[in-house]
Amino acid sequence: MAVKVFILGRPGSGKTTAAHYITSIVRKNGYSAVATNDYDVLRQKFLNDINHYKFRATANNGFDVLDFSVLDTALQELEQNVQKYMTSVDLVTIEFARDNYHEAFKQFSPGFLRDAYFLYIHADTETCLERIHWRVDHPHSADDHPSLSDDAFRLYYGKENLPYMAHNFSRAYGINDTMLKIIGNPSTSTWRSFIEKIDEVARFIHEREALLLREVSTLKVCPTPTEPDSLQTVSSLIPVGVG
Repeated sequence: MAVKVFILGRPGSGKTTAAHYITSIVRKNGYSAVATNDYDVLRQKFLNDINHYKFRATANNGFDVLDFSVLDTALQELEQNVQKYMTSVDLVTIEFARDNYHEAFKQFSPGFLRDAYFLYIHADTETCLERIHWRVDHPHSADDHPSLSDDAFRLYYGKENLPYMAHNFSRAYGINDTMLKIIGNPSTSTWRSFIEKIDEVARFIHEREALLLREVSTLKVCPTPTEPDSLQTVSSLIPVGVG
């Protein structure tokens, strides 16, 4: 089964950079990885909403959400999309932003959250907006898309999720505290300093998966010839050091 890594934070916090970086080093190690997010789900819903009941078009080919129930159904569909990859790839990143992560995670089935890793990237609202403006003006990929209008962004993402993530999230969902990592990406961050933080998270995932596999292997005193010879699916997914 694939390793699941949820990557959370405001749009513009660095989630997509983190997801692309983690999946790239997994692939360089010869394993398979896929990055998923709810933006693709929401954009398709926006395109299908030809009467604009649930979405409103904004500048730069963006959209605002009018009916916030679509944010819940988008996460439910995101889980379904990820499930399709669970037996065919080694690692899946799951990226989405919400104003209230306690309510957002209610949309996932409990089993889906089990054994997942969670990375929360903190950056303040105005810093995130500046980064979004920059990437819209200097697009390099399909991921450099506009988000909500500025007013809608401030209204929706103005709430601070950091205290909840730091103090209540793990307990609320029965998650081992060690499975949640929180890093900052303020306006003063450089690309290198941010990537160094992502490296630390990647190293933790690699070392923990290797440890779990060693613990399981101690139970396999005399494997039979028909047993898969590998508990290695995730043993070296992410290198201990990235250059």
